[in-house]
Amino acid sequence: MATVPSYIKKYLRMKPEVKQIFDDLDEYRDFIRMQYPQVAFNEADLYKNASPLWQKFLKARNKPVHKK
Repeated sequence: MATVPSYIKKYLRMKPEVKQIFDDLDEYRDFIRMQYPQVAFNEADLYKNASPLWQKFLKARNKPVHKK
């Protein structure tokens, strides 16, 4: 198997900021998927404070989970 040149490794690594965006997007997508009645998932709503769904997601994300 051929080794990957170092300049390619440098450009293909995931920066922490980018990883956080993808993690937030996955979490937001899962939240939207579980909504009833169903609502349309729009990636553009991520971090958009004017979006009511984003506000609802932020409230649900910060709510403490009660375990029995």
